[in-house]
Amino acid sequence: MSYFFLLKRNMIKLTKKAAKPTKAIINKIQPSDEIKLKEDTSKLYFKTINTRILNEINIQKDALLSRKFFTNKFLIKD
Repeated sequence: MSYFFLLKRNMIKLTKKAAKPTKAIINKIQPSDEIKLKEDTSKLYFKTINTRILNEINIQKDALLSRKFFTNKFLIKD
């Protein structure tokens, strides 16, 4: 499997796991706050998705670089 395929698959998984509003926020809802709450939670939702995707990209990039370094440094050349 290619690096980009794995990355795309992980992005799909991460979007499914993104943050949901907590009970504390839900308990404080007033009818006038309902629209504002929707905006806040959608911003939080996308912020967590972006952070998780960036973290995943960095982790995978580090893994690729370390693997490349390891194979270059310790590869036995005939």
